[in-house]
Amino acid sequence: MTGTGGHVRMETHGGAGGGEAYGACVDPAIRPPGAGRMSDGAGRNRPVLYGHDSDERRKVGGVSPSGDLGTNCVDIPHQICDHGILPFASAMAGENHTGRDFGPLHFGWQAPVNPQSGPHLGLRRQSQDLAMPRYRSVIIGLTGIGAARPTNPLSLPFYGAKARSHAAAYQQHPQTDLTGVCDLRQEALDEFRANWADTWPDMHYYQNYQEMLEREQPDIVSVVTPDHLHADITVDAIQGSARAVLCEKPIATTLAEADRMIEAAEAHGVLLSIEHTRRWDPRFHAVREMIRAGTVGPLRNVISNLYGPRAMLFRNGTHMIDMICFFTEADPAWVFALLEPGFAHFREYQGDGGHDPDTDPAANAYMHFANGVEAYFNCVKSNFTGSQFELVCDDVRIEISDRQTTLIRSTGHLEWSRMEMVPAQEFGLTHQSGAVAELVHVLEQGGDLVSPGHEARKTLEIMLAILQSHTQGNIRVNLPLS
Repeated sequence: MTGTGGHVRMETHGGAGGGEAYGACVDPAIRPPGAGRMSDGAGRNRPVLYGHDSDERRKVGGVSPSGDLGTNCVDIPHQICDHGILPFASAMAGENHTGRDFGPLHFGWQAPVNPQSGPHLGLRRQSQDLAMPRYRSVIIGLTGIGAARPTNPLSLPFYGAKARSHAAAYQQHPQTDLTGVCDLRQEALDEFRANWADTWPDMHYYQNYQEMLEREQPDIVSVVTPDHLHADITVDAIQGSARAVLCEKPIATTLAEADRMIEAAEAHGVLLSIEHTRRWDPRFHAVREMIRAGTVGPLRNVISNLYGPRAMLFRNGTHMIDMICFFTEADPAWVFALLEPGFAHFREYQGDGGHDPDTDPAANAYMHFANGVEAYFNCVKSNFTGSQFELVCDDVRIEISDRQTTLIRSTGHLEWSRMEMVPAQEFGLTHQSGAVAELVHVLEQGGDLVSPGHEARKTLEIMLAILQSHTQGNIRVNLPLS
């Protein structure tokens, strides 16, 4: 643990396997007595807060208007740090909470002692060994999420913009070789060549995915086609050379198709990961770990809001419902729902793959989960664009979105304190890059995927129950569906 200008920087070097692990942790030999634990005993990482380090107390939290840590800091004794989530342990202890804003709170991840365990939020740094395995990869479907290339500012020293497509994720991973891409549309192939020729001058282009799978013999296959076309392509890849498939969301549009994909993957020992993007976002994991730790009280309900012209149930609503399942960590028990006007006919998926909003409804749904957690999904087509989750626990309310995370504590009917949670550590491989990195990691090290087929099936079943509830007069629909 080293001090830099009053800040604490926590590092780990070496470890069981040598090398350097991403993530902040403290070697047990130098960890002060009572400091935050390395893990929760189940191999899970724990969120921690960075701040000052003093004799027997750690100051955390606020940043003064001048930018210096100190004036708004909250003193946290080491025994409180033992709760694992420093600012929220302080909040529960009732220290100085009078409704004032404590400023940004910095949270990060404590890496476990074993650098090969823990959630796959970034790739463990490895030596550039020539014997490092490499993975032939292909993409089927060259829409924006499949093929977009990130741009770097022309006049600023910033490089390696965050990947927001499958192609960019393969380009950024040091062990994947993208050898082939496929799309039915010649213009999509031409556009990919124009955007990526400098990176992959010898790329092979196809309009028949079966021909590509046969010729390229890929290890990893990305399926980025319209929703209703996932199943056949995924099963063909699994029955071919693929060792892992990264399929876009939703997993499928019928439970029969989803089951066929999952069963094929299990029968052939192939990894099947569904690209619900926020499952590779460290901010969402940090909040879930905080709830798991119990410091903020049990989760009571989840409210999900999705707005915008493309607030469509299967296109983008699938992301929101998946994160509801991510936070509740239980099977859905029943659903009530209502679709937007004009969709009385929508008894089953009738979309066009997410292109036209008029083919995919907005929806509102109330859900009950087997562990007693309740959730409300609010999806509105509007000019106002964005999304947000509200998590209500016994002791706090948490607002989390792609923009920011805020913890809100009530000290009275008119007194709420709002604390912004600011990540103290950034990860290079998140979102689509995180999905690819996780597949490589699990292929080499084993372990469970964060977005496996059976989790995506839960989301699909809820969406189909929403359709069933609406078309049957907004009745309660029990799950699982028959």
